[in-house]
Amino acid sequence: MVSKYELANDLLLPVIRFEVANLLRETYKLKEKEIASRLNITQAAVSKYINGKSGNIAQKIDRIKKQLEANRQMFAKYAENLAANKIKNERQMCELCQKIGGFTCGVYAQKFLTNDK
Repeated sequence: MVSKYELANDLLLPVIRFEVANLLRETYKLKEKEIASRLNITQAAVSKYINGKSGNIAQKIDRIKKQLEANRQMFAKYAENLAANKIKNERQMCELCQKIGGFTCGVYAQKFLTNDK
C-alpha cells in the first residue's frame, strides 16, 4: 500500500510543480533560476518541468486530469502569489495537494497547524 506521503511526493507534487513552473514561465516571464527559488527546488528540476522531461509527467497528469482541470484557478492564484513573492511557506502547496488529492500528507500539515497563523 502506498502512503499518503509517497502519493504526494511521487504524483501530486511533481504535477503541481510542473503546472506552476510553466505558469510562472509563460504568464510571468520568470527565468528558471527565479522559478527554482520560489518553488524551493533546483534550477535543473525547473528545466525538466518546463521541458516536459520530468519522469513520466504526462502519465502523472493523465491520472489526475479531472482534478487538475477543476482546480485550474488555484494553480493560477498560487503562481500569481509566487511571482509576487507573497508566499512565505508552502501552505498553498498543501492546499493544492488537499484539493487535488483529497488529503494532506502530513509533511507540512503539523507545522501549519501548530506554528503558522
